[in-house]
This record gives sequence, C-alpha cells and structure tokens, in this order.
Amino acid sequence: MLTKYSGVLAILGLIYLSGVQGDGKILSLTIYCTLILSYPRLVTSKTKNFIYVGDTLFYIEENVWKNWFQARAFCENLGYNLLSLDSWEKYNVINRFLDDRGSNGSFWCSGNDFMNLGQHTWFPSGKPVDAALWYPSQPDNENGVQHCDEFRYNFTHLLNDDNCNFKKNFICERPLTPPSA
Repeated sequence: MLTKYSGVLAILGLIYLSGVQGDGKILSLTIYCTLILSYPRLVTSKTKNFIYVGDTLFYIEENVWKNWFQARAFCENLGYNLLSLDSWEKYNVINRFLDDRGSNGSFWCSGNDFMNLGQHTWFPSGKPVDAALWYPSQPDNENGVQHCDEFRYNFTHLLNDDNCNFKKNFICERPLTPPSA
C-alpha cells in the first residue's frame, strides 16, 4: 500500500519554499519536481501558462503584452528570468510546445546587446546568442534602437533584434533545482 502512494508522497515531500523575507512574507513557492526526470510522461506536463521540461519550469505569457523591461521585471517578480535559448534542446522543446498550441506571435526572450553593442548575449548568464538562431540579416539594430531579442520572429522559429519598448508576449524560465547552500 505504501508503494501505491509513494509517488504522491514524493511530490508532496518535494514542495519547497524558495525564500522568506525578513518580515515573514513568502517570496515564492516552488514545487521542485525532480521526479519528472524519472517519469518521461510528465516531462511535458503543463497547465495553462506553465510547462515543466526536464529540470526547468517555463512560464509562457500569450495574453499580456509588455515591453522587454516590463517582461523582465514580471519574470523576476515570479523568481524567474526571461527565456534564454542557450541550448538546442530547450529551443526545440519550446518551439514544439508553442507549435502544438498554435502560437504564432513573437515573444521577448533574455537576449540583448546592452553590454556590447552588436554582440547579443543571454541575460543573466552572458553567454553569446548562437548565430544559427537569427533570422536572415539579423541582428541589424535598425535605426540604432534595436537592442532586445524577440523569439519566433516573422512566423519563424528564429530571433530578431527589436526596439525594447515595443510590447510583446514573453517567456520566463526557472531551474527546478534547489539553490545550493
């Protein structure tokens, strides 16, 4: 009987409060489902805006449009970062998920060239954006005002640099591994 409920008990045991401020307010509640790695059928377990993939939780916002800075702040308030397409596995999984949902808009991701004009990197890691991810002739910094990267530009699965003040949907991500002590 214990084995019948061991999966539920394991998930309940993995609930982790990720932080409490000095005044006792909970910063965020994160369910660490490392168990997902053991059960492939759960790898793409999702709710309306959240998708679990491997060891990462993604928040996909398709109903609210924000500029790049607002999107970044929204993600950070959840304890997330804007999406970094820093692996082909992540790129493929997110595209497959969005294609299955019939998503056809573009999304802000964390790429930008704030540190070095013309050299786009992922925030906050600083890893360079892979050149193969760009739409042809991008990034071009058109009119000298395009410094933030949008994903799924022009009905493709590719990136474009755009004006950071334009409003778009966005994708946030957060690793599901507990912070190291």
